[in-house]
Order: sequence, then C-alpha cells, then structure tokens
Amino acid sequence: MESGDSDDDEDELNTYIAAVLVSRRRAAAAARKRQKSGPQGKKRRPLSFFSWDDHTHRLSERGFKLRYRVDRASFAHLHGRLKDAIETKNLAQAKRSRRVGGRVASEVRLAVTLRYLAGSMVDDLALIYHISKNEVYKSLWATIDAINDHPDFKIQFPLDDVEALKKLELEFALAHERRYGSLSWRGQVSAVDGVDFSIRNPGKAVKNPRRFFVERKGHYCLLCIAACDAHRRFTHYDVSFASGTHDSLAWSGSVLGQKVQAGGLPSPFIFNGDNAFTCANHMIVPMNDSDFDFYQSSNR
Repeated sequence: MESGDSDDDEDELNTYIAAVLVSRRRAAAAARKRQKSGPQGKKRRPLSFFSWDDHTHRLSERGFKLRYRVDRASFAHLHGRLKDAIETKNLAQAKRSRRVGGRVASEVRLAVTLRYLAGSMVDDLALIYHISKNEVYKSLWATIDAINDHPDFKIQFPLDDVEALKKLELEFALAHERRYGSLSWRGQVSAVDGVDFSIRNPGKAVKNPRRFFVERKGHYCLLCIAACDAHRRFTHYDVSFASGTHDSLAWSGSVLGQKVQAGGLPSPFIFNGDNAFTCANHMIVPMNDSDFDFYQSSNR
C-alpha cells in the first residue's frame, strides 16, 4: 500500500515538472517572437499595395471628375507637366518602407493633392491610398511646389497683349449672353476682389505676427487681391500686403494695379469690382442703380 502511494506521488511530481518545462519553453518562444516583432503595444500595419490603374479602372468618367474635379484627360495633362518633379527619387529608401513596392506613384501624389484641395481629410486620404499621414503631407507640398515652380503655370495678367484682352472680353460678353440673351455687356476683361484666407498664428516664423491679425474678423489671415476670367480662372493675385489693408489700397499698391492706374490698360477694357474699389476709367463698381448693379454684380 505504501509502495503504491510512493509510485503515485513520483508520477505526479514528474507530470508537474514536465508541465512546468513545457510552459517555460512556450514563454521563452513567445518572448523571442515579441523581441523580433518590436515593442509591445505597437501593431505593425499589414503590408498593402495601392494600384492607380486598378483604382481608375473602377471609376466612371463622372466618378473620376467627382473625386478629382477634373476629367481624365486634364488629369493626364497636368500629371505629364509635373511628373518629373513629384516622382520618388530615392527608390532605395522607398523600398525600406512598410508598403509593398515602397514607392508612391506620381499619379497618387497628384491625386492626393487634388482631393485635399477639394476638402478631403488627411486621415481619409491615408486610408484610400494606403500611405501614411506624413506621406499625404509630403505629396501635397511636393505637388504644390512643383506647380508653383513650373514656368507654364505662372499667373500673369496679359496687360500688354491686346489680342489676349480681346479674348477675355469676348468670353465675359458670351457668358452674359448665355445668361440673359444679349451681348449688351461689353468691355470687361476681369473680375477683381479681395479675400481673406484664415491661418494660424505664425508666431516666431515672421517678424511681426500681429501684422496678420484682423481685428474685425477676430483671427489671423492672409489678404489676397485676385482677378479671374469668365471661367473663374485666376489671371492675377497678390498676397504682399498686410492682412488689415483695405482692398482698394491693396489693389492700387499691387504691381498690376499701379500699371492699370497709370494707363496701362487699353480702352475700352475694364475691370469689375465691388464697393471696396473706386470707380475709374479702368474700373466699374456698383452705382446705386438697381438695374445696372444687377448686371454688374452678376458679371462679377
């Protein structure tokens, strides 16, 4: 009886020791796995790949324009101008990223920029195109810098080009005719106005940050005096004046405004502005006449 009890105790002890050894081996294996996979609490993003060709293949013409505000041909034309400037240069570094393939396609960089400027959120863009939020910002600024640096995209009002002025004038006249059935509105070559773009406090990045604070609006902003054609395309802009500057003063102080006021705009061409501007030979503004003001504002 006593011998049997001794054998049972020894078997139980051996079973316990074996269980402890198995448990320790599993713990050691799990520790080695954790060490290889990196710090705990950070889950590695699964490898994924975004194909621009597959993405565009699933979109109809309407769906493409809805997302990017341009049709496929316009997108391809713009991409062709910017490709060399926005494509990934350091392929070796790109391959070390977590994404399959590593490189962010130049089409994706342009697509990210267009959708961001149309109002998309950075987090949504990162999910859609399988890139990090940091890469979204990199794509945005790389594309914007490429556009600003490209000689074909320089915005310059054709003040000394009479034929170009005639074309601008005719486009406004035809736009008026489409709306009201008459070619009675003639002479206008541009609509001009001032707009405030809200910004954060620039802080130490500028010498005098209060220069960008507008009391009547209660926030920091940039003042932009801009002009556009009948298709709402910019033909001039100036952001060189303090944010609290009156629109008429900023216009008259701009390079284009000074040239126009000095007689640089041939007759009978005119600009069209609101009450913030001063009526002159080169500028029409509302005149407190309900009939005239209706057409003047509709063409502005």
